[in-house]
Order: sequence, then structure tokens, then C-alpha cells
Amino acid sequence: MSVIRVMCASQWFPLDSAVSVLLAGRRYFLERHERTGLRTGLFHASGWLVRWYEGSAEAVESEWQRLQADPHVHGLRLLHRSVGPGTLRDGVQFATLHAGEDVEVVARRLRGVARERHQGWDAEPAEIWQALAAPCLLQPSGSLGFVGRRDVVAIASEDNEACESVRVLARAGRQRVACQRFAGSDLERADLGAAYVDLPLENTVVTRVHALPRRSLATSVSMVGLRDVECLLVLLGAREPRAQALLAQARELLASLPQPPAVVVAGRCSVTRGEARDVLGDAPMQSLEVLPAGDEPAALVWQLLQAGRQGRWSLERLAA
Repeated sequence: MSVIRVMCASQWFPLDSAVSVLLAGRRYFLERHERTGLRTGLFHASGWLVRWYEGSAEAVESEWQRLQADPHVHGLRLLHRSVGPGTLRDGVQFATLHAGEDVEVVARRLRGVARERHQGWDAEPAEIWQALAAPCLLQPSGSLGFVGRRDVVAIASEDNEACESVRVLARAGRQRVACQRFAGSDLERADLGAAYVDLPLENTVVTRVHALPRRSLATSVSMVGLRDVECLLVLLGAREPRAQALLAQARELLASLPQPPAVVVAGRCSVTRGEARDVLGDAPMQSLEVLPAGDEPAALVWQLLQAGRQGRWSLERLAA
């Protein structure tokens, strides 16, 4: 079903933390969704708020007119307007980016989106969201010659283990970590955290390692800006109940990815390939590899990246 899709941005400096304000405002947006059918995506980074609306022409136009007349909305600019399939799943979803960038850096990014729109860039709203919610933090791509990106996603059964692995890789590579917060429409759930680091491991390709929380939601794929994930690394801790729960959540995540990735199961909990296959079921994946319990998570991620540079997301040599 086709809907009107509008994306716009304005300056926003909340008195409290952006995450707290966005969490507190979810009820209002859900009530509006019940009244008008308007779905809302919100993204905040360094003093800028991006709004993504999908709904009927009447609902979207009413909100656009309200924003233009609101004296508290400053620097409003249109990023996208089109008719097409709706992709927002919930009545309201939000994400924030914390990457140590100032207001002008994000403003330049927004101007780039607007400029490309005027030049005929026919991007879908989700593509614009990805470009804003998960930008490359290396130098401008033209200066380094990057022409592609490969995404590796790590999820871990132990709290913060995947994110800590990303931080270790960032320190080793002297790169910045981008931290994200995101939430959906479930008022009983608080926000979740994610993190990523971009590594220049090859001359023409950026390798992104993205850490998702143990309680990953299917909506996290669009909210935190994942693209075509080449490899999913499932890091199992020593506690078996949590490890089994993570495998079940990995199945849900795999079902939500646009392309099936290679899957590597590793960590401190010993799981056989058959056991992993039973839990993952018929989830789409290119391949499944299960390693014996052993290496520290950050070391596993690093070795996996080295294997990926050779065109194979495999660490079977470690099992020998």
C-alpha cells in the first residue's frame, strides 16, 4: 500500500537528554498514530532532529503545516517527499547518534542530502536514514578512495561484551566509536544501545563492525542503519541459558536482514553445529560455522575480520 513519505530536519536542543525526551514523548506519538494513522521515525544527533513521517496525504500534510507554523521549530528543511510503500513498522520509533560530532558536521551532512535530492538522487527514506543514523566516521570517502562497505555484526549473550569488543578494535585501530540508542513503540521497553566502528582495513572498502545488544529487536536493523550484513558473529558467554536465548534472538535478527549473511557462532559456551542449527531453524543464512569454546570475543572478531579480507568469513582453522 502506497503512502506519503516525508523526511525533514530542524535544530533541536532539549533541556534534558535527547533520549529521555524522546522516550517520554512516545505516548503522544502513539496516540496520534491511533487517531490519524501517521507513523513517525525520529532521529537526533548533535543538535539536529530528523523527522520521518508515513501516512495518508491528509495526515502528513497536516503535520508538515504544523511544523512550518511552530515558532519552536528552527531551521526546518525538507529532505525527502515521495509516494511509495511504507517501511516504518511501528507508530513511533527513534534513534540517536553519539559520535562526538558538533552541530556543523551534522548540518553539512543534512545539506549534502538536500543537495543530492535537488540533483535528482532518487533515494528511499530508509537509505537517507541509514546515511544519517550511521555515517562513516573516517575521513570523507573521496579522500581515502573508499568505494564500498562491508558490515560485520556482533551480538553477545553477556551484557556489553559485543560493545566492548568494538571499543577494543577502535582503540587498536585508533578510530572513533559511534554509540547509538534506539527504541520502538513498546512503552514497557526502555531504549537499547548499540555501537559501531569503521576500520580502513583495505584501500577501497570500509569494514564496519557493529555491536547490537543482547535484547536486539527486529526494528534495530532499520533504526541503527544496518545495510547488507556480510557476517553475523554470535558470541556466546559461559551462561548456557543466556547463550541459548541469544541463538533464538539471532534467528529473529536473521529473518529481518535484507540479505542472508554468513553466520559464525563462537565464544565461551560450547555448542555443536547441530545444536546451533536446531535453534536457528530455517533462518536465512549463507553458511553456518560453529567454533569450539575458546578465544576472547575481541580476538575472535579481529581474526574474523582478517579472514573476511581474504573473501571468506570462516575461522575453521581455529578448530584444528
